[in-house]
Amino acid sequence: MAEQLALDFPCQTAFGEEDYFVSSANRFAVGLIENWAEWPDKRLVLLGERGSGKTHLARIWADRAGAVFLDIQTLDVSDGQLDLTHPVVLENLENLPRAQEQQMFHLLNLCAQADQFILLTGRGSVGNWGIQLPDLESRLRQITPAKIDAPDDDLLLAVMMKQFQDRQIALSPKVMGFLSKRMVRSFEAVSELVASLDHISLQEHSKITLDHAKRILAEMS
Repeated sequence: MAEQLALDFPCQTAFGEEDYFVSSANRFAVGLIENWAEWPDKRLVLLGERGSGKTHLARIWADRAGAVFLDIQTLDVSDGQLDLTHPVVLENLENLPRAQEQQMFHLLNLCAQADQFILLTGRGSVGNWGIQLPDLESRLRQITPAKIDAPDDDLLLAVMMKQFQDRQIALSPKVMGFLSKRMVRSFEAVSELVASLDHISLQEHSKITLDHAKRILAEMS
């Protein structure tokens, strides 16, 4: 069959609580999200690698707490117009621009003054975010961390299945079993694997086969 142009339209990611799989790798973080009213100083920083489910868990918390998402790239609290009548979420703090560090520091102070909850997310740890403002780095280090650990086999399989479902891809049990036994054991590798197989499926206008799985795994090795 002639290859077709593969158009990578954004998939519709499911962020409901029923779509979030809990395992030993994320149970501690989930417990803190569930008991958010007890966060020390009403702050939490959610840590995990790309594809670990940080955004999903942040969305679950935002729905529960009635929180709003703020953009670290455009954050501006200097005019005093920031609405802190709702809890707030800021994601991907590892990408905080240096020019925005003072704004982030002011936001933490304003949330404390307003007695408001704040959830931050980021990859790795605060220490490797490259924060240049000493007061901000010190403040971030004081926030209770909730780390999503490297995935166990159950979570890895659940994440892979969810990502295929988000892309409306149905895999045979044979292909799923083959992939689960041989793929690299990381969240990022799962995201790359699913995206590559989705691309092949769109390009060849066909279901994903065992041969497709073998080809992609060989390319990723």
